[in-house]
Amino acid sequence: MKTFNKKNYSDKDLKEKIDKVRNYFIQNLKCNYKLINIQGSNTNGLSIYVYILKDGEHKKMVFRISDHINGNFNEGVVDMGLTYQIQGDDLGLMYHFYGEISKNEARINFLNICLKKYKSQGKENTLAYKNIEKQLNNLLVQQ
Repeated sequence: MKTFNKKNYSDKDLKEKIDKVRNYFIQNLKCNYKLINIQGSNTNGLSIYVYILKDGEHKKMVFRISDHINGNFNEGVVDMGLTYQIQGDDLGLMYHFYGEISKNEARINFLNICLKKYKSQGKENTLAYKNIEKQLNNLLVQQ
């Protein structure tokens, strides 16, 4: 049986991650969305919770950005009762959920973000990068 080796994060690590996530959301949120709060925990790995409220809505969207998964992993937008939750920082999922962009547009945005991350790490020659690029090109041809 494989043992789970939990990575320990300091309070400084948590603060740096929260600041980085806050900057990302401030720079990328559309003007009809408000960043309400950001909370984090380093108890069981590293988890950041970003609370967003769309103008005219009463139920918050929570982005759970974490180095470990929970039961809602990879489910898109999940109704949690008092809030909706998204795993990760994919704003396109939220915009699609509220009908502001199509599913294809959301996917194209996500793939462009992935490619940008690979480029920033100098990984343009990897198989993963090439596969993401291929997916993106196939979606662009369909439009």
